[in-house]
Order: sequence, then C-alpha cells, then structure tokens
Amino acid sequence: MSAVFTKTALGAIALLAAAGCSGKSQSVPVEGTVTFNGKKVVNGDIRLEPEAGTPGVASTAPIVDGKYHIGQKGGVPIGTHRVILRAFIIEGVGAAAEGAAEGDLLAAGGRPQKTSLPVYRFEGREQFLPPEYNARPGLIITVTGEQNPQIEDFNLRGSAS
Repeated sequence: MSAVFTKTALGAIALLAAAGCSGKSQSVPVEGTVTFNGKKVVNGDIRLEPEAGTPGVASTAPIVDGKYHIGQKGGVPIGTHRVILRAFIIEGVGAAAEGAAEGDLLAAGGRPQKTSLPVYRFEGREQFLPPEYNARPGLIITVTGEQNPQIEDFNLRGSAS
C-alpha cells in the first residue's frame, strides 16, 4: 500500500509541477553588441517587443559602450520579438565619452561632432540610427532558450545623407 501511495503522490507532484510551468513563460537573458557602420554605439537603448503568440511584455536595456544586457526578471520571454534600437549623440564629455575610441559616434564639448549620418529626434535627444532600426517593420529575432545568455549582436549599416 505504501508503494502505491508513493507512486500516486509522485505522479500528482509531477502533474502539479507541469501545470505550474505551463502557465508561466520561460525567459533567458539576452546580451550582445551594437555597432553602426563599423563603430560601436556608445549611448543608446534596445527594446524587444513580443510579437503575436509570444507571451510577456517588452524588455529594455541601455546600450553603453557598444554593449547591452537584458537580464531583469529572468530576461526575455522565449519567442519572436521585434527589435527597436536607438543611438543617441552624447552631449558633453562624460564617462561614456572618455572610454570611446577615435571615430566612435558621440559628441564632445557640448556640440555634436560633424557627421554625414542622418539625425532623427526622439524625446528631445538626437538619435542617429535610420528609421528601419527603430520603427516597423524593423528587425525580428527569435529567443530560443538554447543559450543562457542568448547572444544577439547587431552590426547595423546605414547610408550617409
């Protein structure tokens, strides 16, 4: 009788565990690098928005010195996500500007560097990535959960104006 009870109890525990997992989305951290025309993006942000059929809410992170890491609340839900990338011109010289290599995209002394890149405005800040990287249809990635963290590098290209 004890063996039957044990098997029944283990079966019930397994069913409860499976039911509990099915109602909760799985997530993994996503990290990588962001460059534009071969130069690291020194200051910006990334947003991953779940597409239809992918559970969860949008995940965001800053891009600092060409790198980002989305790990809060377990990371990004497994599934398909639209990628929104923005890169901002830095005004003034700060920690991010001091670590930048010659030719990195930033501003110094309170004035943007002269650049042939198109400039778009977001929330009062100068954003220089072309609209295809921060508007629909944009970029799409699939978070699979096969890597932890999942590495997603974005080597963006754009035409000079």
